[in-house]
Amino acid sequence: MQSSSSDTEQTHLDNSGTKHEEKIKSIIGFLNNVGGEPVESLIIVDMIQRLGIKPLFQEQIKAILRWQYTHFTSLNHGKDNVYEIALRFRLLRQEGYDVPADVFEYFKDKGKGFIMKVEGNVKGRMELYEASQMSIEGEDILDEAKCFSSKCLNELLTCDLDPEQVRMIESTL
Repeated sequence: MQSSSSDTEQTHLDNSGTKHEEKIKSIIGFLNNVGGEPVESLIIVDMIQRLGIKPLFQEQIKAILRWQYTHFTSLNHGKDNVYEIALRFRLLRQEGYDVPADVFEYFKDKGKGFIMKVEGNVKGRMELYEASQMSIEGEDILDEAKCFSSKCLNELLTCDLDPEQVRMIESTL
């Protein structure tokens, strides 16, 4: 008996579905074990959200962000990494966690506003800008962060950057 092309197509589709499920299970396992790497887990959650596949990993993302929120103060204490702090802040705020905007005080100079502690840190500036979008009324520090990061990113666009960096900055703005 001769196999039809529709049987071959169905077998291929079944194999593809199985492979897809295996990959998702593999990623779920990875996400369940990434908690020991706080920054890496944030980066992965951000990438999953940007790819638009968050619903596939909703439980794992909730667990990661719940852990991040529980340890929020200790994770940010003494940190001068604007990218990490802004990413954590933004992801938690997006999920409705009540996180204080004063975590950005470290990046301000008394009376002078934000300072260039983020010098040369394009990713940090972009993430600070995105975090500033999570501002609620009365959070002056996030308004300042938005002005500062927007100005810095626009100034960078006048520099000699590679096309990928220009695209990323323009997309952020």
